[in-house]
Amino acid sequence: MDAECRQLDSNRVGAVKKISTRFALLNLEGFDADRFADRTADGPDRAEFDLPERWILSRVQRASEEVDKALEEYRISDAAQAVYHFIWDEICDWYIEFAKGRLANRADPDRWKTQGTLVTALETAMRLLHPFMPFISEEIWQRLPKPAGAPQSIMITLYPIPDPRFTDDASEASMALVQNVITTLRQLRTERKVPSAERSRVILNVTDDYKKTILEGYKGLIAEHGRCREITVRRSGDAPTETVVTGLAGDVEVVLFLESKTDTTAERAKLEKELAKAESDAAFIRKKLENPQFVEKAPPAVLEKDKARLAELESVIERLKAALARL
Repeated sequence: MDAECRQLDSNRVGAVKKISTRFALLNLEGFDADRFADRTADGPDRAEFDLPERWILSRVQRASEEVDKALEEYRISDAAQAVYHFIWDEICDWYIEFAKGRLANRADPDRWKTQGTLVTALETAMRLLHPFMPFISEEIWQRLPKPAGAPQSIMITLYPIPDPRFTDDASEASMALVQNVITTLRQLRTERKVPSAERSRVILNVTDDYKKTILEGYKGLIAEHGRCREITVRRSGDAPTETVVTGLAGDVEVVLFLESKTDTTAERAKLEKELAKAESDAAFIRKKLENPQFVEKAPPAVLEKDKARLAELESVIERLKAALARL
């Protein structure tokens, strides 16, 4: 166990302390832990959470399940890495960023939802972390607000057990789509050195109505975290005549309008590289599906997955070719 604990180095410990003491604890004034516990006692529906809250509470259950399973199988390193991934990649990188706007608005009547969700995620994270870092997890856990009657020490609490009422596949899928688009926007802005203060116009070209509905519903979230002033979500449309750069978030084409002209040579090279990879991946899957022996022996689930992936790649190839044609 000692060797595995050392994998959570001082930088990671610093990250845990930072999110706990420098952000969360400074934004919990007025929070009523008993009220939050009462509103969520029967699951998340009564609280009417927004997507970020539904997503992170579902991820709490996934992390608890993953860590518990790894510990049961004596995969201590995997358990430690799963805790770190949950704290750093999901709470810090995403949920806290989503929470900042609502927590900054002290007049928001739904602010308690974000406060309670953040406390829940952190409190669970500390209990998951406790076997690896007992002292720091105890210190932070003691500072978090808890309902009346809670144990006096993290050492006598129950280790996190997944609660299926909070597991939400649909919210996780929706958030994955939103995160992918935001990440692609950030990458495009970084690559093109778009000033951080500049808010861009964006078009999201989607392949189906489901994704269109999701992205339309969360345009505000995407605009806030992708630094956009205008987002258009569409199934199809005329190619922009202005200076743009494009990227792919899965099979969603992200079109970013630029105020100044871009280097078309570099943009063409980037798109051609992406096109070559997509065509290579598609050719590999197509060859498998054209092999009678593979089709005969492969489980139906594998065949369906390959067919779906091939269809997605073919859509990506069409979009990349269209983007190249626009240059």
